[in-house]
Amino acid sequence: MCSIFNDMKNKNRKAQVAMEFLTTYGWAILAMLIAVAALGYFYLSPSDLMEDSCSFDKTGCSGFQVTKNSATEITVAFEFNNPEPNTITVTNVDFVVNGQAGTVANCASAHLPIVTSAGRKVVVQSCILTTFGNLKEDKEIIDVKVQYTIEDETFPKYLTGEIIAKAR
Repeated sequence: MCSIFNDMKNKNRKAQVAMEFLTTYGWAILAMLIAVAALGYFYLSPSDLMEDSCSFDKTGCSGFQVTKNSATEITVAFEFNNPEPNTITVTNVDFVVNGQAGTVANCASAHLPIVTSAGRKVVVQSCILTTFGNLKEDKEIIDVKVQYTIEDETFPKYLTGEIIAKAR
């Protein structure tokens, strides 16, 4: 009987030691996890970890530049490959910045229309975008819609793309 009582006492003692260990060091581990999470939340942004990128459906984006002019205005330039086997004429470019449908774009009339033969790059330069709200301090998400016509065709076609970049 005494042996069973001692065995139970030893097991209770081991359980007590384990609980003391967990409560003592568990709080310390929890405090460290909270500190790391707070640092990550306040000082790291997922957009800081993302690279600047440009993509278009049907074709690749071969270059882009986003320049910040003011708190509500940026200048965008980009180039993409002609997606058609014929010569195309770019007649219009529409933009939406950070989901703001009220973005006003001014691609200088000297730059449009752009006529590009098959297999060549289309270069869209100096489009000034004015938003109705302040731009973000990190990456801008710019949705692009290019309207173009194919040589000897009447109806326009559209090419959509996205530019994700920090305005510098």
